[in-house]
Amino acid sequence: MTTPSKKEMILDRIESRIRAIQTTNIAYNDVNYNNDVGYVDRQFINITEKDIAQHGTNWVILNEIQEKWQALIGGQFENKIQLQIIGFVQVLQAGENLGTLINSLQKDIMLAMLKDVELDRLCSYLVPVSTRLVDNMISPYGGFVMYFDITYVTQGFEI
Repeated sequence: MTTPSKKEMILDRIESRIRAIQTTNIAYNDVNYNNDVGYVDRQFINITEKDIAQHGTNWVILNEIQEKWQALIGGQFENKIQLQIIGFVQVLQAGENLGTLINSLQKDIMLAMLKDVELDRLCSYLVPVSTRLVDNMISPYGGFVMYFDITYVTQGFEI
């Protein structure tokens, strides 16, 4: 069996953290998450309204945007992965506020990501960079995009 790349292990750990966002799981101390994530996909691009309707509420997508390598002294390399996390929510009941649903899922994702910024020592650190709303969403759906930089160091063939 082949050993997965360090990048793949990092992305797999992030995917596991996002999948664990459930109202029954603890986000921090004794505080539970506010949402249940229904679906998590990776590298899902060219998203259509039909895709959003098909996946339902609290759909999260993880996309690798780019990598930046830098040589370090002693034969090591530093790699910075830019990760895009897209979240979609849906108003299911009359009286629900779309903005509140978006903010709630954003908070849960941020808590999951910042719970351990070294991802169980797989990376040096991860940093939230920015967040914005998805343009042209049609009610009852809303979406947002979050960007994170994830930095790790490799030695030799440990890529």
